[in-house]
Amino acid sequence: MGSTKRFKRTKRRGGARSVKGSRPVRMSFIEKLQPYRVCDIANVGRKSKLQAETSCGVYHFDCNVPVQNELITRFTNIATKQRGFFYEIFPWKAKCKDNWQMFIALRQDVRTQNLIICAWCSVRFQDLLNPADGVMCKTAYIVEVSVRRKKSEGTVDENYRGMGIELLKKIIEYSRDSQNVSMLYLVPSNDYVKQLYMMGDGLNMSEVPGTSYLVKSLSGAVSVQTMNEIIGHKRSTEIAEEIELFEEELHKLPEDIRGRFTKKTESMQLDDKIAVLGEIAIMMDENVSDEEINEYIDNL
Repeated sequence: MGSTKRFKRTKRRGGARSVKGSRPVRMSFIEKLQPYRVCDIANVGRKSKLQAETSCGVYHFDCNVPVQNELITRFTNIATKQRGFFYEIFPWKAKCKDNWQMFIALRQDVRTQNLIICAWCSVRFQDLLNPADGVMCKTAYIVEVSVRRKKSEGTVDENYRGMGIELLKKIIEYSRDSQNVSMLYLVPSNDYVKQLYMMGDGLNMSEVPGTSYLVKSLSGAVSVQTMNEIIGHKRSTEIAEEIELFEEELHKLPEDIRGRFTKKTESMQLDDKIAVLGEIAIMMDENVSDEEINEYIDNL
C-alpha cells in the first residue's frame, strides 16, 4: 500500500514497451454507437412479474446524414439475417429517404456478443397543409414498426412484449421535444394493433373517419377535428395518384392471384388494399410459391 506505481511493465519481443506508447484500446461496434443511443426500453408488457426483464437500447439515425445512412445500411444487413424473428412487417426493407429517421432497439447477446434487433421503426417528418387556415402543420408519420417474435411460431415473444408501444412513446417524446411536431399519424397493421394504439394505456390515438389512419396530437393547439381535416385533405390530394399506382401494381399479378386478391379485398379501404398488395409484392420478389401467396390472401 502507498505505492505510486500503478502499471507493471511487461516484457515484449524486441524489448520492454511503456504503457504510454501502447496502442489505444480498440472500440467495439456497440461502443461506437453510443453517440446515437437515446434511451432504453424494456418488455414492460410481460405477463408475469417473475419473468426476467429484457432491456434494449434505442438508437436514433437520420437518413439525411451520410455517416448515419451508412450505419442504417449495416443494420439493414443485420436485420435481414434475423428476419425469421419478425412477422409480415420488415421496416428495414424501405429505402432510406429524405426526412426519414430510423429508431432501432437492440441489445448484445451476452454469450455470442452478436447484436440482436429488438424492434425497428421508420419515421417520416413532413409538413402538411391545414385546409382550415392554410398554415402548414409539422407532422410525424410512422411508416412501419415491427417487434421481434418467436422464430418457430411467429407468436409474441415475452422477452420483447410491449416494446412496440414503448418505442413509439419514445418517438413521440423526440418528435414533440426535438422536432416541434404537432401531430403524429400512422396506419395500424391490423385491428388488434388498432385497438391497442387507441387504448388509454397504449397511445390513446384517435381514428380518422373514412380512412385507415390513426392520429395523435402532440400539441394543445391541434385538435382532433383539425387533425381529421389535415388527413382528409392529404388523402383527397393523394388518392387519385394512389389509385393509378395501385392499378398498375395489381395488373402485374398473375391472373389467378389477381382475381383472388380482388375478391378477398373488395370491402377493404384503399390503404389496406395497398398494404396487402405490398406484402404480396415482397413475397413474389422472394419467389414464394403461388400456393403460399393464395393461402396468405385466403387468410386475410
